[in-house]
Amino acid sequence: MGALLINPEIYSTIDLRADEFYIQRNGWIWRAIADLYLRDSAIDFETVSDELNRKGQLSQIGGGAYLAELITKTPTSLHAESYAQIVRDYHRRRQLMTIASKIAKMALDKDSKIEDEIVTIIDDLARNAARPDGAAHWRKYYESLYDDIIARMSNPKAVWGIPTGFAKFDRITGGLQPNEMLLFSGKPGIGKSIWVMQAAEQMAHYAPGAIYSVEMPGVQTVRRTLSGKTKIEVSKMKSGEIIEKESQLIAEMLEELCRLPVYMSDASNWSTSALRADLQRLKIRHKIQWFVFDYMMLAGDGQGLGITERTSMLSRNFKLICRQLGLAGIVIHSMRKSGMEQSSPEQQDLFGGGQSIYDADLICFLNEFIPMTPSDNSIAPAEAVNIRTLTFGKGRELENPKRYIHMVKRPGFPVFGDMED
Repeated sequence: MGALLINPEIYSTIDLRADEFYIQRNGWIWRAIADLYLRDSAIDFETVSDELNRKGQLSQIGGGAYLAELITKTPTSLHAESYAQIVRDYHRRRQLMTIASKIAKMALDKDSKIEDEIVTIIDDLARNAARPDGAAHWRKYYESLYDDIIARMSNPKAVWGIPTGFAKFDRITGGLQPNEMLLFSGKPGIGKSIWVMQAAEQMAHYAPGAIYSVEMPGVQTVRRTLSGKTKIEVSKMKSGEIIEKESQLIAEMLEELCRLPVYMSDASNWSTSALRADLQRLKIRHKIQWFVFDYMMLAGDGQGLGITERTSMLSRNFKLICRQLGLAGIVIHSMRKSGMEQSSPEQQDLFGGGQSIYDADLICFLNEFIPMTPSDNSIAPAEAVNIRTLTFGKGRELENPKRYIHMVKRPGFPVFGDMED
C-alpha cells in the first residue's frame, strides 16, 4: 500500500484482494484504493484519506498518520509485486492452517461423514482461491450486451467507435474500438506514420489520446502534422522561407492543435511495462481512450530473444495493454521482406511470428496503388503515383474483412484523403 501511494500507476499490475490482508484496517485501505481505481479517480494520500473518511473508516485505521507511516516506511515502489506476493503467500498459508484444523476436527469426530466433509473443504478452498474475474455464468455478458444495445438505440450512429476522420475507413470499421489493437503495416516509405499520425490528430477531436513517437523525434512528427493542416511545405518550415500570410496561418493552426487533448512522448527507451504504467496514469488523470505506438519492434522488451519469440512477446503485451486498460491501440508493425515484394500483402506477411496475427483485432496494410476494378485501370500512371490502397488483412467483427480503400496522398504534403474527396 505504501508503494501504491508513492506510485499509483502500478495498481493495475498488482493482483490482490482486500480480504487477503490479515489486519482489517489494511484491508479497508486496499478496498478504498480499489474503489478509487474503478472510478478512474486519482490515487494519492488525499484521495485515499477522503475515501476512507467517506466510509467512516479513517479514524479506525489510525487517521492520516497511519497512511503517512505507510509511505515513509516503504523503501521503494519498484518491488511492489514482491510485496504483494508476500501478502498473498501469508494469506494462502492461513487458508491451509484453517483447512488443516477442519481436517483434524473431522478426523476426531466419529459421527462426521468424511466424504461430504472433504467435498465441502475442497469447495471452500477453490472458492477462496478463485480469481475475482474467474469464470461465471455467461448471463452477465448477455445482460451487458443487452444494456449496450439499449444504450446505442437511444443514440444510433454509423460510427460507434472513435472516428479516425477517414470517412471510408470509419464506415467499414465503425471507428476504433476500446480494448482492441490495430496493427498497421506496409512497406518502408509508403506513408504509414503519416496516416497514423493524421488519424491521431483527427481522433483527438472526439476523444483524448496518447502518441509514442519512438522512431521519429517529436518535433519532426508535429512538423508533419502542422504541414498537413496548413498545406505549407515541410521544406519551407525548415528553411524559414515563409511569407507573412503563411506565418499567421501557422500561428492560428498551432493554437488550434495545442488545444487538442493529446499527450506525446518521443523517448526511445519505452518497454511495454513502462508504457502500460504511463497509459494508466494518463487514463486516470486525462481520461484518454486511445494510443499510438510507432513502432512495435522499437519497444525494449525481449532483447536477446529470437525474432519470433520477441515479436510474440511484444504483440501479446500490446494486446494486453489494450484489453486491460480498455484503450483502442494503433501499433505500427513492419513487414517480412517477402511481403514487400507482393502487390497485395496478407496477414502472414507481418514481421516475426504468427502470434501477432492472433493478437490483432484489426490488421491493415498501406500499399502502393492496387487496381481493384476495371475503372481503376483507367487511372493514369502520373495520378496513380499519389494513390495508396489500404487493404484489410484481418477484422474480427468486419462483415467483409477483405475490403479495400483507395486514398490519395496530397503531393508535396504529409496528408491523406479519401480518393473520392
